[in-house]
Amino acid sequence: HHIRFYREYQLTEDVKALEETKKREKIEIELFEKADVGHVVGSYEQKILQEKFRDRYPNKPIRNIPLYIYDQLPNNINKDFSTRKDILFVGGFNHAPNIDAVLWFAKEIFPVLLKRYADLRWHIVGSNAPQEVRNIECDNIILEGFVNDQRLEELYEKCRMAVVPLRYGAGVKGKVVEAAYYQIPLVTTSIGGEGLDTESNAFVIEDNASEMASRIIHLYTDYEALRKMSDAGKAFIQKYFTTNAAKEVLLKDMEI
Repeated sequence: HHIRFYREYQLTEDVKALEETKKREKIEIELFEKADVGHVVGSYEQKILQEKFRDRYPNKPIRNIPLYIYDQLPNNINKDFSTRKDILFVGGFNHAPNIDAVLWFAKEIFPVLLKRYADLRWHIVGSNAPQEVRNIECDNIILEGFVNDQRLEELYEKCRMAVVPLRYGAGVKGKVVEAAYYQIPLVTTSIGGEGLDTESNAFVIEDNASEMASRIIHLYTDYEALRKMSDAGKAFIQKYFTTNAAKEVLLKDMEI
């Protein structure tokens, strides 16, 4: 958490975020110092803690464990992306990075997409949207709010692409893993893909607004590329987010 708050401070220069950074870092480091083994979700944080404890605790294991476990994947995914349309974002708005992500995308990227695809609609799923997010709703931006599991699955299956335009945050992002689970092609940022296998081809990473817009525009009608990304998402989940993948890590430090 201290990494996320520090990144928020870097982006907003909010002194409260810097104060929260120092508070969280102290708590988190003390907890890891007391533990015999550290478990984190994501290779990025694993590397940070390994470096932090290398001299003082050279024998302390820091393990990267799966954030989610999926032993059954959807097997009826429509891979004919020419029959699907629109883009999707999923994320609750009690989490500040999601607010920033949606507002940034709405201001800097989505207008460019509409110049190319005038009928494109962006579905935004997430509870407790603040007024500043509600203000962007229009014919092309649909605020779905909180939805049940059935409706969420429908959106994942019907939309052609998903976006996770996070500019700050930390840890493995559940919405990125979930997109791979539903095998929907995804465009995200380096923050969104942090701690994950970025060479899996399950998602595209782009931090620059104009470049992200260009990548989405190009991919949106490249149905073969979208199908390959969808297949890569399935392989990504099978490799990293199953019971067997979790056991492989956990059994290094415990006996059954």
